[in-house]
Parts: sequence; structure tokens; C-alpha cells
Amino acid sequence: MLLEMPLSARAIRRRSKSYLRGRTLELFVPTLPGFEDITARELRELGLSAHALVGGAESPGDLAAIYRANMGLRSGNRVLLRLGDFLSQTYPMLYDHARKIPWEVVLGKCLDVSIDVSSRRSRLRHMEHIRSVIFDAIFARTRPLGLEPRLVANGALTIKARLHRDRCSLSLDTTGAHLHFRGYRLASSAAPIRETTAAGILLAANAKEYDVVVDPFCGSGTFAIEADMIARNVPPGAARPFAIENSGLHSPGTYRHQQQQLHQEIHPSTQRIYAFDISDLAAAMASSNAARAHTAGVIVGCADALSLQFGDLKRPSERGLIVTNVPYGQRLGSISEALGLVNQFLAHVVRTAPGWHLAIVAPTDAPISHLAINQVRRVPFSNGGLPVVATLGQVIVPDKLTGRTS
Repeated sequence: MLLEMPLSARAIRRRSKSYLRGRTLELFVPTLPGFEDITARELRELGLSAHALVGGAESPGDLAAIYRANMGLRSGNRVLLRLGDFLSQTYPMLYDHARKIPWEVVLGKCLDVSIDVSSRRSRLRHMEHIRSVIFDAIFARTRPLGLEPRLVANGALTIKARLHRDRCSLSLDTTGAHLHFRGYRLASSAAPIRETTAAGILLAANAKEYDVVVDPFCGSGTFAIEADMIARNVPPGAARPFAIENSGLHSPGTYRHQQQQLHQEIHPSTQRIYAFDISDLAAAMASSNAARAHTAGVIVGCADALSLQFGDLKRPSERGLIVTNVPYGQRLGSISEALGLVNQFLAHVVRTAPGWHLAIVAPTDAPISHLAINQVRRVPFSNGGLPVVATLGQVIVPDKLTGRTS
């Protein structure tokens, strides 16, 4: 087979523009189960059309939408660009369909490529063989154009291959490192909650609608920092790199324009955000991370959550939200101790914070629903390998404890 002259960067850019012109791209954002609606709402608030699916949210868009989603999403895990979806009952079928994808545009001059494979209820089940066939198709498409990608374990670009019921879906991971890597949390406590998970819980609780937000078990400060970023509409990913920058689809001009637009949408906030921890070390970590994130409204202090007087933190006319990840597992030692701490904390909240809203992450066995909390929503998920649940509700005021309305 005769080789063409190697495609120059300019030639790849021309092909990329031709490929993108008038084309509606399909984006999929995987997220934690239970957070799909939150992520879909985020995409709509970023100006995209989106709907929730099991395991994530789907949206049509363009190249600008990929950049905007990566920079602006708070609760999503990553942004995948759908490249093709086709029947693959045999390896030759998989090869033929995969080869039709314009890999010279998708990969450009990127040399190191990874292929992540999963297969469920499909005739093609051998992961290494699937990976090999897909890469052979990529190489057959790009080699005549003078491009020679390499299949490696941790490439600059990753192709996601998902086979289900004999259909194969190929996607480009445009994100790279997980979206929870914001860049501010260099200091961390044991078993911290991910930034994306914390943001999802805050969004579910409509945290920006409150005058005061308090995390009494702040650890490394993630809830407080994410709350501040939400309140001021700070794009969480605008200062970090993304995998799509290694792709032939990348447009530096479009990237910078979206970055500038998102920065222009930042606004000041009068919300007061408190982060407390009984540990001096944890409070110091939270303070360090908050400074690195350039937060404006986070007040960090050292205090015992079981003696904290929530009423002193807000005026009677103000709305307050308590949002926290109660220590458990590595941070506390055992689940039984964690359940005991949850009981003590909620009893203290009932006494000192009636009427406050609450978003609390605790082990699934924590008896939150049996205490004086008007439960609104429960979102189960896994944190640090432990099954936990985020419970969102309102602390019942004293009159309601006796059956009377306030």
C-alpha cells in the first residue's frame, strides 16, 4: 500500500473543520447513579440541550459544547464524544465499522492511544482481542496517511469501546483525568468526598439559595469550597487541561473563547460559608485548599460539631443549610462508631438548628429517617469503597416534634 505524504497539522485542521461543519455531535456525561438529573440540569444551565439517562446525561452539541461542558460541569465524571454505534456480532464486523471512523481527524498527530473495553451480553467478549481489532482498524485507517499511532496503557487519548447486546459504541474521552481533579485539593483528609460528588449534593440541595452554608465536619474543605464556587458561578475546570487538546479536533481559538465566556459569568456572592473541624490539622488543610481555590466567602475554623451553636451563625430571617460528610471508616475507625456519631450529631442539630435545611452523607445504616428530620430525598452511592447515602431534608422545628405545626 502506497503511503501518502504525512498529514501536516494544517491539513488535519482542514479535515477537522470539514468534519465538524454542520455536524451535530453526540455527547455523553457519565455520573454517579442518582445524580443523572442533576448533571442533565447542569448541562442545560450551560446552554446545552440535555436529558438524563441511566448512568449519566446525554446532549447534542458542537466543539464549543465539549469545551463548555468540560470546563463548567460540577457533578459529571467526564465528557465522552460518541464516534459511532453499530452492530458487531463478529470481529470482521467490528473491524469494518471501526475503520470507517475518521481517526485521522479524531486522533490527529497524537501517537499514544489507549482503548478501554467493556462487554456485556455480547458475542464478542474477549477484551484483549476486541482492543486489538479496534486498534488494527485505527492503524489501517491512519497508516496510509502517514500517521502511526501506538496502543499504550495510558495514552494521551483514550477510546471507550462499550459492547452491549452485540452493539458496539465507540467514544472519545475528551476529558482525560477525572473531572473531580479541580487542582485546588493538594492537602486531603482520609477518605475525602470527591469534588464532583460534593458539588452534586450541593446542587441537589440548591445550596446557592441559602444565606448561610455550614460544614461542621469539613475535613479538607471540599463542601465549603464547592459551595463557594457554585455561589459565585466559578467554572471548576477552566484552569485545568483536557484530553481533547491532544486531538485533531482541538481548536485553540474556540477553547479560549469558551474559557473567556465562562470567566465573564463569574459574579460576587453575599453568601457566608463556614467550614469547621475538630482537628487542627483538618482545619489547616481546609484553609490551605480554600486559599488555593481563591474562595471569597469561606470562613474556616476549629470547632466540635457536637457543641457548635448553629443559631449564632445566622440571623432569624436568613436561610441556613448544613451540608456535611460525617466521619466514618478510616476517619473514625468503625461503622458502629460512625452510626453513634450520626445519632449524636442529629440530636444536637435538632436542639440547635431547628428549621435549617440539611444535606448529610452517612453510612447506609444510619437511622436518619427515624430522627426529627423531614426527609426529602435519599441518594445512595459509594464513597471510598463504602456504601453511603446522602440524605437531604429539613430539621423539624420543636412544635413539629409534638405534632403541632409551627
